Amino acid sequence: RHVLERALSALAHQAPVFAVAHFVPSLVFPFVNVFGADVQSTVEAVLAFFLNWGQEFFVLYPHMPVNVASFVSHTLKAEDAALWNHFTSLGVTPEVFVWDVMVSLYTEVMTKNEWLQFMDHVMANEPVWMFLFHVRWLAQLRLPILAITDHSNVVALLRRPTPFDMNVVLQQTYRVQGRYMKTEVSAPYEQLHSFPAEGYPAHFQNHESVVTTKLEELELMREHEQQLKGSKV
Repeated sequence: RHVLERALSALAHQAPVFAVAHFVPSLVFPFVNVFGADVQSTVEAVLAFFLNWGQEFFVLYPHMPVNVASFVSHTLKAEDAALWNHFTSLGVTPEVFVWDVMVSLYTEVMTKNEWLQFMDHVMANEPVWMFLFHVRWLAQLRLPILAITDHSNVVALLRRPTPFDMNVVLQQTYRVQGRYMKTEVSAPYEQLHSFPAEGYPAHFQNHESVVTTKLEELELMREHEQQLKGSKV
């Protein structure tokens, strides 16, 4: 917990948006598990993730990144129309079958060994690969999903580990990588971006007014907590 707090503090110092986005801790946590007490490596890995794979995660915060969710949804429709139609018929939106899973960096739906294997491939490929993996992972779960006839049970299935063949999904993802429809939405994710020459990236696209408001709310909460502590002395 102490290491996670140090990493989050360092990230917030680098870019204020890291202090306000509620999903940041869940994305940082698996990197803390990998790097242990090495806070600098955790921070660098997280910054690299947001510079590449998560470059639009803050753009519409507190709402999901629509471009990413739409790209995955449209690609799923092209790869498995029956599954996409099933989601649609049950009112399961991309916010559920894309964003809610992605925002935890798949730690809720994979075992530790699966996650490590998955991340090896994520880091070795252009960022769009992770989104294509998401499509093939959903398609791999099509039978249990198609057997469900209500919204809440689909949501539950997508929030817990469900057995799947990682090697098959990896193979299928590489095949999709050679045939998916490239668009303006996918273009920013078709190459890896390095840190700027002057150091760590310090700006990530976001609604600055939202971030400012959230920071003000956090400061008011801190002041209130300090007042409560002072009144108890």
